[in-house]
Amino acid sequence: MMKQKPLVEDLELYAQDIVDTVREPLLMLDTTLRVRSANRAFYQTFQVSSEETENRLIYELGNGQWDIPALRTLLDDVIPTSSVFNDFELEHTFPIIGRRVMLLNGRKLRAGSHGELLVLAMEDVTARKRAEEALLKAGALQSAIFNSANFSSIATDDKGVIQIFNVGAERMLGYQAAGVIDKLTPANISDAGELIARAAALTAEFETPIRPGFEALVYKASRGIEDIYELTYIRADNTRFPALVSVTALRDAVGKVIGYLLIGTDNTARKQVEADQALLDQRLRDQQFYTRSLIESNIDALMMTDPQGIISDVNRQMMTLT
Repeated sequence: MMKQKPLVEDLELYAQDIVDTVREPLLMLDTTLRVRSANRAFYQTFQVSSEETENRLIYELGNGQWDIPALRTLLDDVIPTSSVFNDFELEHTFPIIGRRVMLLNGRKLRAGSHGELLVLAMEDVTARKRAEEALLKAGALQSAIFNSANFSSIATDDKGVIQIFNVGAERMLGYQAAGVIDKLTPANISDAGELIARAAALTAEFETPIRPGFEALVYKASRGIEDIYELTYIRADNTRFPALVSVTALRDAVGKVIGYLLIGTDNTARKQVEADQALLDQRLRDQQFYTRSLIESNIDALMMTDPQGIISDVNRQMMTLT
């Protein structure tokens, strides 16, 4: 019997050494939920010592940082009726390490002289959860863009054949998505003369032949150059409207172009404002010319002042007199 006790102690030390090699934090709890031991990863992760941890109730650890209602429910209600639980998600703000999302896994063990023990393993999945949340937000944003009626979002494959035609494109261009997907390219709904002119301009700029058509629409984007330009789109009923188009190359994980995204807005209103402003500017110039002609044609010497009496203009006759 005297030899058996050291043997048991040696086995326990051996088991602790194995536990310490586990990268995730581990706690060994007895049936009263007191900590019998913890591994090195637990001490490092939660920045506590063995003296602060062993032989204490789990709810007392770290000045009560583990006294969490959800954990109490798990350990007080679930554990007595089950010997195993997996992937119990616990989100909590710990005083030192901050907000964390942990996955808890538990197993009941019968461990020799210590009786029944509960092994509580913890996996920090905070980064993964944040990445999943960011992905969901990005997906929601992408969905909002693609489903917006205010933008035409047209995605193509690498050959230019339309693969996505959102509701904004349907409203703006008058086509149904089913009628263009796998059938047309954006060049088919663009002004042919403008494509020829754009191809010629790109050919001169890059000193390489650019074909009129889809290549002219995406040439800069295919080379990683930001490209936003004005283009005349042609609706299904053959009416036309000016659009402002932003083109982005879509790439796979290794950087190969797998398609293009063309986001367009109807530029009609802005073009009308510009036309109206140009007309007003011309009228103002005409009025100024007419007024000046009247002043200069007058045989009398004329002098104009501002409200403070400061001379602002004189005609030629006044200049002759002075």
